Amino acid sequence: MLHLQLKAALNQRRKKGSLRALTVFPSITSSDKRRGTKSSASLDGTSNNKAQLVDFSSNDYLSLASCEEVRSNFLARVHKAVSTGEGVMGSTGSRLLDGNSTAHVHLENRLARHFDSEAALLFNSGYDANTALMATLPQPGDVILYDSLVHASTHDGMRSSRAARRISFAHNSPKDFERVLRDVLAPPTSVLEALDRAAAAKTVQLSSDLRNGKVNVFIVVEGVYSMDGDVCPLSELMDIAERLVPRSENRHFIVDEAHSVGVYGPRGEGLCFQLGLHKHISVRLSTFGKAFASSGAAVLCSPLIRQFLLNYGRPLVFSTALSFNTVMSIECALDALQNRADARLRFERLFDNTMAMIRGLVNAIETNSNVDDVNTDPHERRARLPLALTRSADPALAALPPSPIIPLLSPQAAQLAQHLRSAGFLVRTVMYPTVPKGQERVRICIHADNTTEDIKLFVATVKRWCKEEDQEKSQKDAEGGKEEQQALHSYPTAPDAKQESSSSANTLRSMSSARWSAMPKAQRMKSRL
Repeated sequence: MLHLQLKAALNQRRKKGSLRALTVFPSITSSDKRRGTKSSASLDGTSNNKAQLVDFSSNDYLSLASCEEVRSNFLARVHKAVSTGEGVMGSTGSRLLDGNSTAHVHLENRLARHFDSEAALLFNSGYDANTALMATLPQPGDVILYDSLVHASTHDGMRSSRAARRISFAHNSPKDFERVLRDVLAPPTSVLEALDRAAAAKTVQLSSDLRNGKVNVFIVVEGVYSMDGDVCPLSELMDIAERLVPRSENRHFIVDEAHSVGVYGPRGEGLCFQLGLHKHISVRLSTFGKAFASSGAAVLCSPLIRQFLLNYGRPLVFSTALSFNTVMSIECALDALQNRADARLRFERLFDNTMAMIRGLVNAIETNSNVDDVNTDPHERRARLPLALTRSADPALAALPPSPIIPLLSPQAAQLAQHLRSAGFLVRTVMYPTVPKGQERVRICIHADNTTEDIKLFVATVKRWCKEEDQEKSQKDAEGGKEEQQALHSYPTAPDAKQESSSSANTLRSMSSARWSAMPKAQRMKSRL
């Protein structure tokens, strides 16, 4: 029975084209690193080396995963540990048993200093950290307000939460956030009237408790959103929360900085730090599988919250601790970020490359006739960029540099990705159900070590694909028009003949009336039959 149910579910996804599978594409950060060739692709779209694709897909934003200095540092640290008899394999247990070590404690203290936090607590992954946070931190009676596009791990944690209410607000919308928060503090009459008496009384009591500081409100957002690459309007959200919930001890922001640490801040401390708001955030989540080129995560918080999670965070309590090798790789990433000259150079290259890609794609797509047609439905265009992203290319409209995540939306996302891979570029598609229907995309990630030449070739490849697709569509439309004309001439329609569609009938009549009148009477009678 179970076997059939599982197969049926997978077959449904296969039919919809949304079946997930694991794939491997050997890649390098830039074509300069490919031995024996100078470039990954040529302007005609042919790949010079199919074994290695230029990486425009991974989350290795600072290119630390392929940095020789970081690798050498890591090997030296491991060699030193081996020479002193320190264990370098598995941690052998959970943090609360035998998995804790001086290396773990040292890293947590260093992370707290680096991110200017009171304390830090290591987790095996950002997923574990988010589920632990959301399942345990909100107390009975509390309220959680969250951005509609927060990560799946946040949703999984909230499902286990004891909070009284969980309410989403429109993505990155301070206006809708204020509306939702006001409704929680003072429920509209229309809302109360739609509830039964007991539920209405409970809602009114919750609002009163929140206004009087008896319960907490948690606001959950991300620094940078992984699928759209857009940056959270954190300052505006915090201003609204401070104005409507004046008691600071009752409002708590939780910011998932998985995609903003290593990208924003003078040494990669993240968006909250760059905005100068980190001291007003209850919890920040830093993950190490993206810009840090490692794995694992750390919750940056107060010592009290750290101790609470250490006691009640089940994903931490009941998991084997991070291995020594992972701890050392995070230390090496910190070494690279704290080398001011090298870090600054990496940040500059990352943002320069990001701006070059955005501007190139904006130009490539805007010069495509299909996109310029005002009558074209945006969702039918070959490729398009979100409006917020195109605006970020103009420094006058952007308070912060854009993130290195660029979504290239297309109803033919899979075909576009395959075209780019055949030209020598590693990209991936993101399809439903990961993103909403109609929002399928090629997710582009920029890296510090991507080259200007590779970016130009990438843009040229996208532009060429759009042009070829438009030409193919125009040809099909033209062929379809010819077939319609031939059908009309072959099968003339009587003026009073019934048609399935009145609009179709009018069109046919107007095009064939002259020919109908010229027909012999016998032929007209035959046509009526």
